[in-house]
Amino acid sequence: MENLVQLDSAYLVADDSALDKPDGSHIELVRHHWSAKHRAVVEGINLITLWWTDGDISIPVDWCLFDQESDGLSRNDQLPQMLETAREPGLKPDCVLWDWWYSSPGDFKMLPTWGWSFFVGLKSNRQVKPNGRGNRAIRDVEFQPQAQRSH
Repeated sequence: MENLVQLDSAYLVADDSALDKPDGSHIELVRHHWSAKHRAVVEGINLITLWWTDGDISIPVDWCLFDQESDGLSRNDQLPQMLETAREPGLKPDCVLWDWWYSSPGDFKMLPTWGWSFFVGLKSNRQVKPNGRGNRAIRDVEFQPQAQRSH
């Protein structure tokens, strides 16, 4: 991979895709998943992918099938494992990006210990502790234009 990308200048992006299989009820991994494409729950296979991208080139670093029914792992269990896989070859992303449903306090605490920044969308009712003063819903927090620490 070192010959293909700069290890310290790009982004890691975690995302999932519902590979819809409307006639796949006989396929072992087919479950009900939300599909952004269809804006509905569909029968399909949910693939979680971790990408390394500089905006021009995108290279999959790791992937897994989301099948909590079989393996007992939530998305929040799988993302840290995938990030560890990305860290092994020495990747140092400018930023890690992922959807709100992967956001867990463990990920928020783990990445800064590696020196990695992250950007994640949060639901408006998510509780944060801005400037260390009591938990509040994120919709009730007034954020500054510069980076701000919120636990």
